[in-house]
Amino acid sequence: MASKGNKRRGVQEDPHYPLDEVKQLISDGRFKIPHVTQLKTRRELGWTVREVTEAILMLTPQDFHKRDQEGKPPWGVLDFYKPKRKIKGELVYIHFSINDEDFLIIDSCHKQERSR
Repeated sequence: MASKGNKRRGVQEDPHYPLDEVKQLISDGRFKIPHVTQLKTRRELGWTVREVTEAILMLTPQDFHKRDQEGKPPWGVLDFYKPKRKIKGELVYIHFSINDEDFLIIDSCHKQERSR
């Protein structure tokens, strides 16, 4: 499916990383969650590393929100997922990338902000 082109610079409408590949990296144990992300996720959601990876395994292509090539991470692209349904009892916002060493880097997992 061709991207329709988001008007914001650097933001695309299609995921950069195939979700099947992301899930395979988790199954293979080829993922990293930065310590600060682990602490924030534990504080906000009460989730362990295992619960974060279980949540990602529950994502579907329809949960994709955007990808962003601007800013971080230094190696490239972040894919953002924002499911409209609760995962593990929470509405979450997750973003991640795959680094040059073929590891999934789970950069953030937190509650979705409420619309004003």
